Amino acid sequence: EIRELCYTILSNLCKNCIKNKKLFRKKNGIELIINSLKDQNIGISPNYALYCQSVLDCLWNAVLGNRKNENIFLENEGLYVLMEFLETCGIFQRKIALSCISYLIENPKAINYFCDWNSSKTMINSTQLLIKLYEIEDSRFSVKYKEGILLDIDRPLNPKTRKFHSDSQSGPGSLLQSMPNRKSSKVSLGTSYLDQGEGGNQL
Repeated sequence: EIRELCYTILSNLCKNCIKNKKLFRKKNGIELIINSLKDQNIGISPNYALYCQSVLDCLWNAVLGNRKNENIFLENEGLYVLMEFLETCGIFQRKIALSCISYLIENPKAINYFCDWNSSKTMINSTQLLIKLYEIEDSRFSVKYKEGILLDIDRPLNPKTRKFHSDSQSGPGSLLQSMPNRKSSKVSLGTSYLDQGEGGNQL
């Protein structure tokens, strides 16, 4: 799809390039990302999977890590749109969206937007949504508790990983193996790694 290719090109052009990030901002590229994330199909339709990744990849490389771009993203209710996207998107998009939100929250101006958000569908707030997603992950990986205490102290957040290596490719192991590799909170995003050395750059 042409839009997917365009976002991929823009993402690569802005990656680690302050000058191109500034040009992206001046040409209303940030507003374009926000409008794309508002598309109701982008996070749930399989046909939009690659397009969705290219949009999030562009968000990471062209907006995040640059304070002026982040501030414009926030002022145009970008965080609200991203939270709405997070609530409805699929599991793979969810991982990337969470990484973007985690990075954006490091901007002091983002805190008020994060605290003010309420879902337009369920009216839950940001904290409730994150707890809900955490519970979904607990259920997906069969995390067990007893009186509020994790039972598996060796792999408390991912006990089923042990079994995945011996599972067939059609089992849940194939799902985990197909996920991007993690290093700390960084997630591979196709054409880029969620790793920037420009955090807080001022233009």
